[in-house]
Amino acid sequence: MPWQVIQEALPWIDVLSVQPGGSLFSETDFERAYRETKKPVMICDHQVSFTTPEHSNVMWKTLPDIASVGGAHARFLQDGFSTRYLIGYNRCQYIDRYKGELKILKQGLLQVDGTPYEELAATVLRNNWRLHHRFLGAQEERK
Repeated sequence: MPWQVIQEALPWIDVLSVQPGGSLFSETDFERAYRETKKPVMICDHQVSFTTPEHSNVMWKTLPDIASVGGAHARFLQDGFSTRYLIGYNRCQYIDRYKGELKILKQGLLQVDGTPYEELAATVLRNNWRLHHRFLGAQEERK
């Protein structure tokens, strides 16, 4: 993180919005950010991807398959929202976009034609419902 910029902005911000890379929640980095800024953290743009038969070059951290991405997403949310300072999370990219000049797929929950990656969409939905129920204090998770 650009600490000099963050330090200058502190008097004018209520939350530290970040775009982390990787598939794991880095508690060390986020704890430092919270400790040094005294501001809650919002993950405003995060993504983990998988290769497809059409695209072996995919933007962001790339895992071998959809199941791995779904598991990483669940762990990231679990670890992040187990802290006292994470107040929000936004998963990046709704629909696939191919960046021809870079020859890279910017992967979403939907393919370019609007067809969902069914397993990924279902996993993200389950992960979000688990978190939703946790915030509500519910014991029963949606299956």
